[in-house]
Amino acid sequence: MTEPVTARPPNELRATLHRSALPIALFDLDDMRLLEANAAARAAIGLGESDPLPHRLEEFLEPEDRKSTRLNSSH
Repeated sequence: MTEPVTARPPNELRATLHRSALPIALFDLDDMRLLEANAAARAAIGLGESDPLPHRLEEFLEPEDRKSTRLNSSH
C-alpha cells in the first residue's frame, strides 16, 4: 500500500520551484498575476532575476491574443 500524498510546506515548494531546470511559475488565478517564477520561466518570458513581480499575465501576450482571453473580460 502506498503512503498518502501530503501537502508540502510553502518553503519546500518554493525551493523546488527554484531548483528546477524546467520553467515553472506561480500564478494568482483570481487576478491573473504572475507571482513567482524560476530562472527558466523568467528567461522564457523575458524577465531578468531582478525584475520585480507580480506582473499581469496580459503583459506577456500579443495584442491579438489578449482579446481572446478572460483577461480582457476582467477590465
